[in-house]
Amino acid sequence: MIDVSQWRASIGLWNYCQAASSRPANGRHSHSFKAAVDSKSGSTTSGEKTSKLPAALSLIVSLLLSLLRYMKLNFIPPTGKQTNNIITVTVMIICCLKSLVLLIGSSSDLIYHLVLLLLLLLSGDVELNPGPMIDDQPSCLLFAKYLEPLVNWEPFALCLPGGITQLDVDIIKTKGSSYLRMEALHKTWLQVNPTASWRDVINALKQCKENELARTIEDKVTNPTAGRSTAITGNPKDILRTHSVKLVNGISIDIPRTAYALYAKELIPQQTKQEMLVPAVDNYTKAANLMNVIEQQLEASLSPEQYLIDICHVLINQQHHTLTNIATSILHQLGQSIPDNVSSHTVLPSLVDDAFNTLVTNIKGQSQSDVAKTISSIPDDVQGYADNMRQHYKHQPIVATDWPPRIGKDFFGRLALVEEQDSSTQAESAWHLLRGQVDETVKLTGNKEISVKNVLQPTDSSLSLRVVIDGPPGIGKTTLCRKLLNMWSNGTLVHQQYDLVLYCPLRNSKIATATTLADLFVRQRYEVPMVAEWFEKRNGERLLIIFDGWDELSEQLRRSSLAASIICKEKLDQCSVIVTSRSYALSSLLKMDTLSRHVQVIGFSEEEISTVIIQTLQKDTKLAQGLIDENTEQYPKWFKSTCQYKSHFTTTQSSKDSQLAVKLINDLKVRNDVHSLCYVPLVCSMVILVYCKEGGHLPTTLTQMYENFILQTIRRRVEIKPRHDFNPYTLDSLSSLPSQLAKPLQEMCQLAYTNLASTTMTFSSHQLQSLSEAVKEDYLGLMTTFIEYDEEKYQFLHLTIQEFLAAWWIAKHEKKTVKVFKDYFDDDHFRICLRFVAGLTHLKHQSYQKSYKKKIQSFKFR
Repeated sequence: MIDVSQWRASIGLWNYCQAASSRPANGRHSHSFKAAVDSKSGSTTSGEKTSKLPAALSLIVSLLLSLLRYMKLNFIPPTGKQTNNIITVTVMIICCLKSLVLLIGSSSDLIYHLVLLLLLLLSGDVELNPGPMIDDQPSCLLFAKYLEPLVNWEPFALCLPGGITQLDVDIIKTKGSSYLRMEALHKTWLQVNPTASWRDVINALKQCKENELARTIEDKVTNPTAGRSTAITGNPKDILRTHSVKLVNGISIDIPRTAYALYAKELIPQQTKQEMLVPAVDNYTKAANLMNVIEQQLEASLSPEQYLIDICHVLINQQHHTLTNIATSILHQLGQSIPDNVSSHTVLPSLVDDAFNTLVTNIKGQSQSDVAKTISSIPDDVQGYADNMRQHYKHQPIVATDWPPRIGKDFFGRLALVEEQDSSTQAESAWHLLRGQVDETVKLTGNKEISVKNVLQPTDSSLSLRVVIDGPPGIGKTTLCRKLLNMWSNGTLVHQQYDLVLYCPLRNSKIATATTLADLFVRQRYEVPMVAEWFEKRNGERLLIIFDGWDELSEQLRRSSLAASIICKEKLDQCSVIVTSRSYALSSLLKMDTLSRHVQVIGFSEEEISTVIIQTLQKDTKLAQGLIDENTEQYPKWFKSTCQYKSHFTTTQSSKDSQLAVKLINDLKVRNDVHSLCYVPLVCSMVILVYCKEGGHLPTTLTQMYENFILQTIRRRVEIKPRHDFNPYTLDSLSSLPSQLAKPLQEMCQLAYTNLASTTMTFSSHQLQSLSEAVKEDYLGLMTTFIEYDEEKYQFLHLTIQEFLAAWWIAKHEKKTVKVFKDYFDDDHFRICLRFVAGLTHLKHQSYQKSYKKKIQSFKFR
């Protein structure tokens, strides 16, 4: 609304300008607008006035209405600062009317009062000239503004006259904020009902029992002067202050990511970014401190408005609906347009997307519309947390580390669905896997190869699944989990029936010892208690939990823990669960009555190993495909397999990479002991790396493979960060490292052993404080960092790396070796470690041999 004083000022300005321009020589002021009219019409007769009046009035009103329409379309922006535009246009209108009256010479009093009346009508709401009336069509701006507070908007949308459908609601629902949803609803409604009015809006709200909001809007459209907006506009400092509380709460959701994003745009100092990573300070305090810095930067900025706009764009890019809503509101108050891609930041996969176009039938009889109704009832806090997790999963790499180098397209190889196996079949399957005969595993009775999308296929009896995934170390169980998370976040999971997916690595002590559902939320945010409570009330319905690393739990926690209770359906029986484990720890899981599906990750086939080697070594995709085609034999269509690789690889290509790939493939065919290990993606990657670094030589055993890989890792770190003038290529073996490297390696091995004994696989910086500075500089490249519960954590590149280093520590301490070997021989957590010990010591102690003979005798087949 424009204050009356503003209109008086504009009219006074016009009078002053007219007086100044027409001041006579004697210094007296000219007449006012009314006087001007009187002076020009004084000579006319009464009859002349009467005859000219209807035509004059008609002409004035017609021209004035046209001018008003033109003013609304061209001079009054939809948002922002309209006052100056209105005053300017007002002066123009008065000037035009004065000229018109002078020409026509009609009744001065009537024309004068008519003009004042029309000017009074003009002083309605600036955003809608005149102000909105109850039977007017709602503008998009006011519709979105008035209805933005409406939380349960779907029933209201369906009550609007004209034919808004559930499908329309599903599409609108994908918009990133409540304001954008109301804008989309307005557009859709006017398309189906061009005669829509505010009265329809109010009636629809009353039908949905939203009586308070209906009264508020009714007051605004029946009495436009009521309830003037008190929102602060124009002053960036005041705008930021009014949003500060909400901003602190919103930023505390993910402090590190927001701080890094602001620093990347040079909006906060580097010191502030570093302070946001201090683990001892809680997130709310960090967010409050960050807010203080932003306010200081704004006050010191040469362009405060642009600084605040830049802040808003960063917040929008955080892809969380709470921050997006706040930033959108600030930009509106600044009179700025909203970026076109705002809605794409927090969009959920639409139920009408291709991935979900098929009706979800045979699932408790639910159709797509039934599922849509369920989804539409999700509270904003739950939806906000789910949105954030989608973005987190979407941007994390499917393979956690880039060392050893990533290989292949599907890093976990193939999957085999295992059904109804007896003990003898399970033993036979383990026997084949031990020898790398993965193709034989698939051929076993009851097994069949499946794709990733079928892992979560609902059963006929229940939507609540319990899926067990097992495989040997390094086969890609964790990578498969991250692949499923990525598919869910991108909406490509065929059976997209989950509102939220939680990834819970059981190597994390907090998750392993969790007592409540909220404890399983690795990404801690302010909504977590509310989100956990919402799912608990529904017994976990539409929740998927992935427990990764069952074998990493202690025996006690496998029997009694929250994870065990959920897996056995003692708690949250309506949620779905995936649990991964190494094969040797499966027995308790396979005995569950609640088991829905057992999947084995079986790795690469013999032909896939050759393909992976070619595609890894030959980076040129055309040359790689040419090499594959060159060594593929074609068979008639009636053959079971129409093509397969030749028994001996050759190439006509001059590329050294292609020649090296051919040599490695042929060498592996001769060295079946190493080739049988390459079905495991991690080992295959190590073989390729070591083969290249060692000039085309293959290691003899798996133990030598790991020893050489760790040597290559240390060489890599020395090369990246030169120290003590070492030439990395003079480092021949782990046993002959110079003392400056041998001592840090010894500390790393001791760390690996002591924590393997206590089933600790992740470490905080506090736990690593006892290590020397030489180790903490880069941990010899053998550890990687990640953020967990907003704290920086460390872990070895892979659990098998920790197991090998622990074995190195055991083997190098001769006096303790025998005792450790006996004490931990039956401990699942030391199973792989002691195999490395046997390889490093060559089983030279009789006690080792006796223990292994006893174990081998107990492993018989029928």
